[in-house]
Amino acid sequence: MYHAVLIDDEPYTIEDMRASFPFARYSFTVSGTYTSAEEALPTILSNPPDLIITDIRMQTCTGLELAGICRRNNVQSLIVLLSGYQDFEYVQEAFRQGIYYYMLKPIDDEEAGDILQRAYHTLQEHPIERKRRYTDDALGKALEYIEQNYTSSLPVEDVAAMLYINKNYLSNLFSSRLGLTFTQYRHSLRIEDARRRLTETGESITEIAYAVGYNSESYFWSIFKKFTGLTPQQYRAEHMPLPENGT
Repeated sequence: MYHAVLIDDEPYTIEDMRASFPFARYSFTVSGTYTSAEEALPTILSNPPDLIITDIRMQTCTGLELAGICRRNNVQSLIVLLSGYQDFEYVQEAFRQGIYYYMLKPIDDEEAGDILQRAYHTLQEHPIERKRRYTDDALGKALEYIEQNYTSSLPVEDVAAMLYINKNYLSNLFSSRLGLTFTQYRHSLRIEDARRRLTETGESITEIAYAVGYNSESYFWSIFKKFTGLTPQQYRAEHMPLPENGT
């Protein structure tokens, strides 16, 4: 049997994990449940479990911080992060920390089963191969490269070539581990940059569109509205800080 620990500062979420993840079906047993990362760490560091499922946002030590501590101490547990937010900064940092899977709440039973099935097969691999996956993670490198170059055209073929992997394999990594396509992720970074520029600068909509990587203002407009529900003009009007009195 493989050992799993569950961490969340909300007891009902731990119960939801127990109900949604078919642990026994894939040879897992829940060896511990904890309401904080601090409570779980002594056990994790002294006797690392095979799988850690943890909330990303907790009162003191977050799930990301827990993952960082595990990696610095060479704990090779598979880590699944649960998050109520599709926050792309969290997603980027999660995969830098070697997270196995980033899962959005509410927990979907089918997705939970798929995660455990994949985790079971990963754990069946030779330990050296598991370690290589963490230290040479293609998705983590791809996320870092896209973050640095998202304003360029950046087709998936170029990123795959830079990593010396097949473009279909890279596309599958995005869909299976982020729940996003390569293009959706690139758009998300551009739109996040555009949102910042709309509220922090006096740049025109056209200038912002080109600055973040779009060659067409109308295309930028449509993507921006798809991600935010607002046009760029509406977003600026609603989020631009009000001037101080007397200025």
